[in-house]
Amino acid sequence: MSRTRRWARRGTGAALAAVLLVTGVAGPPPARAGGAAPRWAQDGYGPGNTGYNPHESRLTAGALGRARLRWAATADPGTEGCAPGSVAPLVVAGRVFVLDGGGVGAYDARTGTRLWRHTAGHLEATGLAVVGDRVLVTDVNCFSNSNYSSNVIALDARTGAPRWDALSSWSTRTFVADAGVVVVSGYCGVCDDAEYGVEAYRVTDGARLWSRTNAVLAGPVSARGRVLLARTDRPASLAVSIRTGATLWRTGRRLTAHAASPAGDRFYLSDRAGLRAVHAGTGAVLWSTRHAGGPLAADHRRVYVATADRLRAHDAASGRPAWSRALVRPGRPVRAGRLLYTVTADGTLVVLSSTDGRPLRSVGSHTGITAHVVVAGGALYTTRGHTVRAYAP
Repeated sequence: MSRTRRWARRGTGAALAAVLLVTGVAGPPPARAGGAAPRWAQDGYGPGNTGYNPHESRLTAGALGRARLRWAATADPGTEGCAPGSVAPLVVAGRVFVLDGGGVGAYDARTGTRLWRHTAGHLEATGLAVVGDRVLVTDVNCFSNSNYSSNVIALDARTGAPRWDALSSWSTRTFVADAGVVVVSGYCGVCDDAEYGVEAYRVTDGARLWSRTNAVLAGPVSARGRVLLARTDRPASLAVSIRTGATLWRTGRRLTAHAASPAGDRFYLSDRAGLRAVHAGTGAVLWSTRHAGGPLAADHRRVYVATADRLRAHDAASGRPAWSRALVRPGRPVRAGRLLYTVTADGTLVVLSSTDGRPLRSVGSHTGITAHVVVAGGALYTTRGHTVRAYAP
């Protein structure tokens, strides 16, 4: 099987679109005073895929009502037939990272000015993360029906310069980075030994650390260095060490991993029986609910789950229902600054109180929004098509 080097666009990540709080551009958002540095380093905030930014304290309900459009930046759409999809930006160390044309672009978080762009051909990215001083991207060949290999690429976050490039046998579909390791999993339609597999690489130099066949990541989730794999040859799942691939525990169910708890001590998993909280170290079921598991956010007190017609909040310790809000096919929730954001099927951004689910100040009724917002450093970032917009008080 031929293995060519490519660049990436993200096809399976969550997509976003803008909703206008106030019209007009009014300059960059103010710098954050004190506290943790603003960051949203993976699609679900971090390796736990929690959808929860615990360090956001500035963009509260009152501040959101005063937010103005600070800047808008439109990335290159890329080559026709191989253009990157609309995905949420990452925000780390004063920079906003997006898929840009045939590669990745970095923009100034205060002004929206593009700082660098790295392109290397045609690609379809399936992962984008920032780990330390590295921007990690995975790709598949968007013009090939027979080449299933993927590149795993590390760029310098400051300059965009390539640091290493590893080649995986699998067409990457799922991706997570934690504890200095990046794990990818996917499919191979022409491989003789197995159709699915998982590979892990060291972030610093791209060295391959471990691999498994007949398994995939059960979701883009790491619970304090533990990832869940789903077997593809039989109904089974197993938790393994992200550093070594060693098995920690297993179950006879094929589970989907939605998120970890912010502390990393549990997984939030689902199958046809519903949603359950599972001890990340032992696999013991801590609680379960018959409601189907869907896109969710998890903070220290509650788990917020989007289902077909509702957004439901459960007590994180017991699983008991906390509140429920009727919505039309809500998308993945995002929790930040005591607020809960979601986007409904008609593209409307809805903001609720995370405590009781009360709808808060309207922030618009524009259509075209397709997935979650990003909230970091007192700013709200939205994406519509290839345009990222930043709003702040």
